[in-house]
Amino acid sequence: MDLNLGTSQSGRKGDKKGYFDLEGGAKRLKSHRFLTFIGFVLLAFSFWLIRSLQLTYHTQIEVPIEYDKLPPNVRYPQNAPEKAVFTIQDVGLQLIQYEFQHFEPIHVKLHGKGSKQLLLGKKALIEEFQKQLSPSTSIITSSPQEISLPLYELRSKRVPVKMNFKPITDQGYILSRVSFSPSEVSIFGSAESLKNINAVFIDSVGLGKQHEPFVQDIALKSLKRYGIDYAKENMHVRVSFGIEALTEQRFELPIDVDSAPDGFHLRLLPNVASVNITLPKSKYKLLSPEQIKLAVSYPTGPTGEIDPGITLLPIKVVSKPDWVVSSRIEPQKVEFILEKL
Repeated sequence: MDLNLGTSQSGRKGDKKGYFDLEGGAKRLKSHRFLTFIGFVLLAFSFWLIRSLQLTYHTQIEVPIEYDKLPPNVRYPQNAPEKAVFTIQDVGLQLIQYEFQHFEPIHVKLHGKGSKQLLLGKKALIEEFQKQLSPSTSIITSSPQEISLPLYELRSKRVPVKMNFKPITDQGYILSRVSFSPSEVSIFGSAESLKNINAVFIDSVGLGKQHEPFVQDIALKSLKRYGIDYAKENMHVRVSFGIEALTEQRFELPIDVDSAPDGFHLRLLPNVASVNITLPKSKYKLLSPEQIKLAVSYPTGPTGEIDPGITLLPIKVVSKPDWVVSSRIEPQKVEFILEKL
């Protein structure tokens, strides 16, 4: 009788399938145990968190402080507190809610009509903040404990607004006019600090590529280093800038002699010169040759002696309208002959 001692194909497949079934079962068991463990951990954490949020804790909350609006000439000290810090006590859940709550500023009012101080006492300060808290919340401390600020009155003075710089304009343009609204403002300070302030000035501004008149609100330069303040409505002024294009006119003009050595006549070679005048376009038709005067002067020593080394005299524009921007003379110097009278 023949015996087949080898393992059949079907037997090997069955063993392999059983092996994988055991391995898969072990993995599922481990996964189930891990999820059960995580579940217990989360459950324990939840119980701990709930219990913790029911315990009592302390925390601090900062609240801004606002003061009654005062007349422009009345001030309170510069070291007035800008915020109050409260230490409060409540259960954790309530304190967490405060982390997301917006607290309104605490308002400090004048202590009665005609009062000389801003006052919010200790009890009033606590009560003012308690209005924004839950009834279960206790206020342990506050800093400051109370707010009491003396008021002092400043002197006032009206001064003009001015500009102490020349704005840079685009090439070919000129700043022809500047006006301020208001043209005067009130400043406040001690009599000593006010006596040397006779004007206030606007901050510097560039006109850039502006080619047309325009209006801009510009801040006034601070005077705090002198102990002087503005009324709040006068921190800025409206400035109107007039901007004009430039043009040129050219004239041939005679050259006058302003002075010559005693006993001599000064004959110029040539006795005329060309002058190019740069002026605002709006003034073009207003300019005439009679408004421009060219002249030379012969320089002499203290005793009127003649310097034989001088051979050329510079030509100068000695008279022109104020609105002329610049001038250019050709030639810039002339020769001369001294003729004895």
